[in-house]
Amino acid sequence: MRIHSALVLAAAATGCALSPVMPPISRSYVQPGGAPATAAPASGSATSPIVREYDPGEDVTRVSVTTHRGQYFLWAQKPRLTFFFVHAGQAPTTRPEVMYLVFRTQTPQAVLDNHLQLTCDGATRMADGLPTSRVVPGILASSHYLTFEIPLATYLALGRCGTAEVQVGGVRAPFGADQVALLGLLARELPTVTP
Repeated sequence: MRIHSALVLAAAATGCALSPVMPPISRSYVQPGGAPATAAPASGSATSPIVREYDPGEDVTRVSVTTHRGQYFLWAQKPRLTFFFVHAGQAPTTRPEVMYLVFRTQTPQAVLDNHLQLTCDGATRMADGLPTSRVVPGILASSHYLTFEIPLATYLALGRCGTAEVQVGGVRAPFGADQVALLGLLARELPTVTP
């Protein structure tokens, strides 16, 4: 019992905490010069998979959905995928030009490189640009978070696919019909462009 208490106290003293799933909300994710928009649609019920987070200090809102929850136990190693967009204020005034994808892996699963590959109905394309990368060490395993920018048109096309897959450095995340539907659900949270 003393050893257990000592370990708990040591963990508390070193600031050991659960690793964050998402990068901090920041105004840096807000795209300048987007298309003018009308008010965003109201979010769904309390059981909606859409998550809205408002940061009053930055005066920005992040709207996200997790399509793949991730699984890391013994031989089951599946990445976690969360898509999001950020807008200034509590209601968007412009439509974002990009969506973001947070692709998380955990040791022993590791990506071979940091290139994002998107597959829609059998057609594969490499996404442009490099992600931001963050490694969060843990007691037994480390988590690797890669955050990619995806052009809005590419994201919307992915949400209309019959079959879809995201791959980073050899780590595959195939989409079932319910996961493709979640992409569409997040797309419905985007404000409509005014003519």
